[in-house]
Amino acid sequence: MSWRSIQKRYAKRFCTDHLTDEQHFRLLVTLIDRVPMDDKILWMIGDGPLSKALGSAECREQIEALRDTNPKVAQAIRLVEEDSAS
Repeated sequence: MSWRSIQKRYAKRFCTDHLTDEQHFRLLVTLIDRVPMDDKILWMIGDGPLSKALGSAECREQIEALRDTNPKVAQAIRLVEEDSAS
């Protein structure tokens, strides 16, 4: 089956061209879980998509809870905070 035929077959069921906020957040959490505990990588995530998610009131509460239980989330936030303070 070609890519074009797959697109045609499923286009009606999956007609959105972007992720919902919840899908974006779940993808972000999955990404953080799968990357190594590496400061450069965690800073890039923390400075980019994690910072953007923290700007959303809906995500902020979830991220703050994850900060207490997920060392990678805590590290990503800490690295960006330290960079901003300097």
